[in-house]
Amino acid sequence: MRRVLVLYPLLDTFRGARAAEHRHLLDLLGIELVLADREIDTPLASLFSERVRLPEPEDSAAAWACVQRLLERKPCDAIFAQTEASLLVGSLAVRALGVRGIGVEAAHLTTNKFRSRSAMAARGVPQPAFALVSSVEQARL
Repeated sequence: MRRVLVLYPLLDTFRGARAAEHRHLLDLLGIELVLADREIDTPLASLFSERVRLPEPEDSAAAWACVQRLLERKPCDAIFAQTEASLLVGSLAVRALGVRGIGVEAAHLTTNKFRSRSAMAARGVPQPAFALVSSVEQARL
């Protein structure tokens, strides 16, 4: 049985609701799904063999600590991180397990608009004017 860790999947969306349609196929393929999300008490969560409650995705350090404990207890064979909320923690899990997936630097560039724009500008990709500000007043200037 192959274990796939599914991070912050947005089960309440159309995409999440489709998981029930594929349960039989996953069983035939020998794939066990492990849910790691802030909401693990929804009806669709019952599709997962194991459920781990995570904090809000904005607290990536606490979320990573939860995922790290899970992986130390029982590693997974793959990481499924397709939402923006899951990219940072997912990239750390990919690195820890040595499996294929988004790298830490790529995840950070994807989720940090300032770093992304700075990296593209440094490589000659035209960007509209941008700046990092810490207040509404600075943004208005």
